[in-house]
Amino acid sequence: MVPQEDAAARCFTVAIPAAQITKPAMKTNQQNPTRLTVRRGAIGILHDRGRYLLVQRAEGISKAEMWCFPGGHVEAGETSRSAIVRELHEELGISTAPRRRLGSVRTPDGTYVLAAWLFGYSGEPLRVCRAEIKNVKWLTPSEIRRHPNGLTTNDQVLAFLDKA
Repeated sequence: MVPQEDAAARCFTVAIPAAQITKPAMKTNQQNPTRLTVRRGAIGILHDRGRYLLVQRAEGISKAEMWCFPGGHVEAGETSRSAIVRELHEELGISTAPRRRLGSVRTPDGTYVLAAWLFGYSGEPLRVCRAEIKNVKWLTPSEIRRHPNGLTTNDQVLAFLDKA
């Protein structure tokens, strides 16, 4: 289930069969669905000459040292579109508008649904927020697939790009 764009909702609740929930603390009775609160997030896919921008997450934040597309939480009152524009400005210091929404990806533990937005890149210098991002790299899709420290959601995003 993927939620409709709702600026008022920061989270939503869905019934998911327990077998699909990988978080160890959740119930594992496969006969009864478990209610799970799912947070909304947004990721930006910045494209430039066949390469996509990945960021290495900084120490002290979840999934530290892992590589992923930039993004973050959708705050109360925001749409995923406005959230990703804000996140790219906060994390990378760029002001840009998305070209289109590619779809949504779910984190493996089912706790986040991330709206994936495609952006062009104007060449504007990046001003990286070191509190959240340790490093950045422009990579081809094959380099992203082979990256040893990439988040699993990267593959879901690449599947959208393969269809585009």
